Amino acid sequence: IKRPLKSGQRVEIERPLTGREFVGLLAERDPLRKTIRKRRSCFVWEGTYFALDRFVDPRASLILLEVELDDENATVNLPPWLELDREVTDDPSLSNYAIAGS
Repeated sequence: IKRPLKSGQRVEIERPLTGREFVGLLAERDPLRKTIRKRRSCFVWEGTYFALDRFVDPRASLILLEVELDDENATVNLPPWLELDREVTDDPSLSNYAIAGS
């Protein structure tokens, strides 16, 4: 579960689900939304944790990089081999909800 706190900040709650909870949530899903399928690669660069998502479906050409910081004022040093197109933190068209509706 991700919830926005303010621009660029979200609180994320992760926990294991039981099989029963999974089936219950699956029954409640929006039939107009597609299942998101992606390949995730995680790595640490200069002490910062990154998650690189390569989407398989529904937006096969989409690649997103996520960084998690403990301090919102921390400087993010990107690996020199990464080429970024643009910052998308506050782009609602790239939320999981929007992507699933693609």
